[in-house]
Amino acid sequence: MAFEQLTGYCRKCKKFVYLQWTREGRPVLDPTAKKVPPPKPLGEVWDAQNGRVLTIYACPHCNGPFAEIKNIGDLKHCPACGKPDFALDDTKPRMAID
Repeated sequence: MAFEQLTGYCRKCKKFVYLQWTREGRPVLDPTAKKVPPPKPLGEVWDAQNGRVLTIYACPHCNGPFAEIKNIGDLKHCPACGKPDFALDDTKPRMAID
């Protein structure tokens, strides 16, 4: 409960990325801990598919843009492969550990 976090997917890095900052109003347990300010957005874009405004942030690894994923329901397609679901691919081998 000491920090807040936002999640997104960076297409340039091809991985999920996270930005964390210190939660406002939290009790100070460690007075030597550095306070991290909230991230500043790069901008906003309007999503014509559903009419929402998406906030764009800079990736902490490559500084490329990514949009915040506010909840798991926002993920309609796999960001890595573009498939419309996250089901296992039955054509690829799987490892089972007993």
